[in-house]
Amino acid sequence: MTDQVVQPEEGVKNEVPEVQNQEVVDTNAEAVEETKTDTQDAPVVEEQEKPDAAGAEKDRAEGESETKADKDASAATQPKEMLKVNRKGCETRQKSDASVLPDSDNPQEIRKQVEFYFSDSNLPGDKFLWAQTDGSNNKPVPLSVICNFSRMRRFKPYSAVVEALKGSKHLVIEGPEGEETIRRKQAYKPADDRQYQIDERSAYIKGFGEEQSSTQFDIEAFLAQYGEFNSVRLRRADDETKTFKGSVFVEWANKETLDKFMALEPKPLWKEHTLDIKTKLEYKALKAQEIRDGKIPMKGSNHFGRPQRGHRGGGRGRGSHGNNRGSDANDWKKRRDEDQRNGFKDRRDRRDHRGRGRGRGNNRGRGRDRGDDNGRAKEQERPAPRDDGRPKINTSKESEKMMKDENAKRNSEAQANGKRARDEDHTDTPPAKKVDTKEAVANAA
Repeated sequence: MTDQVVQPEEGVKNEVPEVQNQEVVDTNAEAVEETKTDTQDAPVVEEQEKPDAAGAEKDRAEGESETKADKDASAATQPKEMLKVNRKGCETRQKSDASVLPDSDNPQEIRKQVEFYFSDSNLPGDKFLWAQTDGSNNKPVPLSVICNFSRMRRFKPYSAVVEALKGSKHLVIEGPEGEETIRRKQAYKPADDRQYQIDERSAYIKGFGEEQSSTQFDIEAFLAQYGEFNSVRLRRADDETKTFKGSVFVEWANKETLDKFMALEPKPLWKEHTLDIKTKLEYKALKAQEIRDGKIPMKGSNHFGRPQRGHRGGGRGRGSHGNNRGSDANDWKKRRDEDQRNGFKDRRDRRDHRGRGRGRGNNRGRGRDRGDDNGRAKEQERPAPRDDGRPKINTSKESEKMMKDENAKRNSEAQANGKRARDEDHTDTPPAKKVDTKEAVANAA
């Protein structure tokens, strides 16, 4: 009996190596058929379940790890919110300062900077340099003046600047050593559509955040990777603070470069932050519409869409006089009332009622008084206004009596001295108008 019991166990042991590559279920079935005890089966089940539980936990941990990694990767690719400028102030704000740039004698950088100063893009809008060159007269400017500009001070030595400008295709440098002057080879020629040509190749970009000492130059380096540009102008507030608005106008070398920049996908990011990018023409059209809608005030106005007094034209542009549909139709009445309050009399109160220009006024043609019944009434037939709220001189009876007494006294003194009374000293009052005669008769009665 002992041998019979042992033999099957040995047989099972001999078969185990042969079925290790088969499914685990087959091994369990054989173990049940051999009627092993519970104590013998228990270890087998535990050994099989442990690997499965550990594997499931491992897979779950790996899945969670992969999910977290995917989320991190997705978050890393998502751009951050656009940077904004705090109009109320910022403690870390600084003004762009060219002194942060390193000294250089690079001839390409020197020529590029000076050629920009004299370019069509800059010269007409540069008040100082325009005055120095006398505009289209193209007068030469001392090179020492140019070298004193903040962006030029880093170019050293002076001789390196002179040598670099000798190779310019657009500028002429001349004069004795140490007293060189610089001017354009071709004088500037004004063009009616100059500003439109600049706008047509320019872009508006917003989202650069608060200004730092290197902001101007950091933005220039950032944009240089997308193509050649003529200028990058930081937009600033119109008040005395001149705070950087966080946006720029970049003038590209040509419209093709602008089009390529606008077509970029994905859109450029500034330090992982999104940017608001438009063409300058789109930006100007948007602002014009906001002004028409009353969302923002017109520049140089104290009301939405209404120019301030003293700003002649109100930004309406040439040729728009008399057709300003956006202005108040009764604005002239308000100006007249304001002038009257300030002491100016209405033109219609003047006796001669002379209008503007020749042929108007003096009761002739179109200039005749519209207040007359038929435009032909004589001036002396028009009743004098009794009391229209305006101050009058010597209109009271007491004043007239005082003037008559004074004239009579002076006339008597003149006659006593044997002198002829002057015309203005006659005791009789000047020939009175019809209305005055009537009033005198009424007073005498």
